[in-house]
Amino acid sequence: MKTNIIATNTVSLSNGFQCGQWVKFLTHPDGGKWEVATSKSTGECTWTDDESVVGMEVTLEGKGLVGGFHGVSAHTSQTTIAGFFGFTYEELAGPTPGKGYMCEMHGAHAEDWTPVETLADYLVARFGNNSFSPWSSKKDGVHKMPYAWGDQPADSYALVINHELVDSVTGCGDNTPHLTESEEKCLAERKLFTSSPRGDIEREQQECNERNNAALKLGWSEQWREVANHIRSSFRLGQNPLPTLRKKFCGKWTYYQAGNALENSVISEVRFTELLQSENELEECPEGYSGFWGNVWGRWQVSYVPAK
Repeated sequence: MKTNIIATNTVSLSNGFQCGQWVKFLTHPDGGKWEVATSKSTGECTWTDDESVVGMEVTLEGKGLVGGFHGVSAHTSQTTIAGFFGFTYEELAGPTPGKGYMCEMHGAHAEDWTPVETLADYLVARFGNNSFSPWSSKKDGVHKMPYAWGDQPADSYALVINHELVDSVTGCGDNTPHLTESEEKCLAERKLFTSSPRGDIEREQQECNERNNAALKLGWSEQWREVANHIRSSFRLGQNPLPTLRKKFCGKWTYYQAGNALENSVISEVRFTELLQSENELEECPEGYSGFWGNVWGRWQVSYVPAK
């Protein structure tokens, strides 16, 4: 949060339809809590005959903060903080007197939370938007946090241990997080294990690429060199080597013609391709592909899945 210190001795407050401004003067007895000593506010205009306020001059004395609100009402609206007065930047950057978090409204169906880490955070949370919640109010575990971003899916999680925030994750849309491990494991490892729709797709694609590459590496390995050479020489002579191979090696043999769609590899599969490994590495990989798998697109392939 950007911290602004008001340099003037006075501020001018105004209000409008469902919006207003305020000044809160704070007191902080030695060893005590920060509290509001007095406040000045314009109130808000609604559909009724509320007073319109323009240019209310308020003298800034002591320490406090200036802010405003707009939205449904002063109690459920989006809050803005114009700045602090009577503080130094060093004071406001100091540690919070209470560990916790605050919630902020950003509009219709849009809210999020942020950890309270500095004195400035704490003062805004308590006196700006009245949303300070201490971590001490939550037991050890994984907690769903207040978060929404329009009508799209959205979620946020926080891992709390010994009244401390240990880890958190927030996202919306395709990045909406979901837990992939139990709360017990999160507590034991002191971290959140999450994924998202986009993350799931990327992980599945990565696993698929690894299986494809592993199958091609096997087809180029010394173990299968004799079979690979036999397949290539047979195709060059216009012969079909698969009937013989099916008799010799139990399992499933499949031929993929050059340019045809290829099925993704499975575990323990062996892929033989028109290109030798050395030739494959010299090929220019098509855009969007990498590794062994990318360079053999458009070539014939033979798949062998051993019998279980």
